[in-house]
Amino acid sequence: MNLTALVSYLDPIAAILSVFGVMAFVRLKRSGWALEVVATVLKAVLYYICGMYGQVGLKCIFIVMMFYGWYRWKYPNKAGEELKVRSLTRNELVVFALLCGISMAILGYVLNHYTDSTVPYLDAFITIVALCTKYMLCNKIIEHWLLGIVSSIVTFYTHASVGLPFHAAIHVAYPVIAFLGYRKWRAEMKGNNNP
Repeated sequence: MNLTALVSYLDPIAAILSVFGVMAFVRLKRSGWALEVVATVLKAVLYYICGMYGQVGLKCIFIVMMFYGWYRWKYPNKAGEELKVRSLTRNELVVFALLCGISMAILGYVLNHYTDSTVPYLDAFITIVALCTKYMLCNKIIEHWLLGIVSSIVTFYTHASVGLPFHAAIHVAYPVIAFLGYRKWRAEMKGNNNP
């Protein structure tokens, strides 16, 4: 099987699995983690073929983060409390913004000067924002939905430009799913604060 045929086969499968995973996260279901692990392995192969090396590295990190997220969602903390949906504090927001900005600049530079990445600065943006959103998801931080909407707009363009039409299409749908997720998690968060 040639690489073009492999991409055309894996692209829709990984995209569909990803949508089902995100829909599970909207409903705060741990099954999203398993779906996302499989989708992520397939995406790593796709991104390698397409020359999006920052995304390949990101997907490898994501697999580890997904097991962390599954663990965080499944097991209570030492005090026996279940992980609850929460919002970032102001200080956390500032730290995230600074870390994201600095990391994007460094990774973009590295991808531009030391690889043959086809979209180095867009790849860096997507990679760093995705790491932040995945960390937030692992810890049930509601802002991951909002950051995901911004990331989806850039990701749509990038995936369309490298020939991944199914992945581009899910990033058209993702802002709608993310909005629904934000609303559901916000309601959950309000319920947690008003026992």
